[in-house]
Amino acid sequence: MAAETRIPQRQISAEEIVERCLYALVNEGARILEEGYALRAVDIDIIYLNGYGFPAYRVVPCGMRTPLD
Repeated sequence: MAAETRIPQRQISAEEIVERCLYALVNEGARILEEGYALRAVDIDIIYLNGYGFPAYRVVPCGMRTPLD
């Protein structure tokens, strides 16, 4: 399909995929803060860690560093 429509293709690295996913989480966190559903970014990070199982060995999206870093 891309060849038929002459859309150029490129390789996307695993790192870029992870970054794009993290940006989506950060943007959603900003919306949550803006709408007043959470008071602080750390509140959202706690949900990502404990509610969604975000890996604790990574820096969580809204900036709270975990003890394992």
